[in-house]
Amino acid sequence: EQFGIDPVRYYLLRAIYPTEDGDYSESRFQEVYNADLANNLGNLARRVETIGAKAGHVTKDESVGDAPDGYHKAMDNYRFNDALATLWGIASHLNQRIEEVKPWVLAKQDKTSELEIFLDEMILGLRQIGYWLEPFLPDTSEKLTTLFTPGQVIERGDPLFPRLG
Repeated sequence: EQFGIDPVRYYLLRAIYPTEDGDYSESRFQEVYNADLANNLGNLARRVETIGAKAGHVTKDESVGDAPDGYHKAMDNYRFNDALATLWGIASHLNQRIEEVKPWVLAKQDKTSELEIFLDEMILGLRQIGYWLEPFLPDTSEKLTTLFTPGQVIERGDPLFPRLG
């Protein structure tokens, strides 16, 4: 009730290996939540959502791409933590791309074409994460795919994962 179903599922699947004993503490849960959910995936979605909404960007493509390397092998071996790690690797890469490209500079310089290409790249990555995340975090998966629905202008909504105190 306090944290929501998807964050608890994430913690149990990512921080506790399925074939080993696990440890839970509220402080460790909050650490994993803030690092992985709020600061990585949640921040990424929020940044793309904000930039896309300001630019009036319309999601064009409904593709999600193939599963990231290692995802299926991890799933076949019940290494859910590793399957999730492949998805968080995409999120980390996309966050780095935002820092490299600095889309806010493209917007200020009125480089609309470059900004559109960049946003399409970001949205494809987020849709890929959302699609392959569905077995683990179904609510988050649905939110990501709904947020970037093809044919609709991106609108800013509530954050996926607000930081915990």
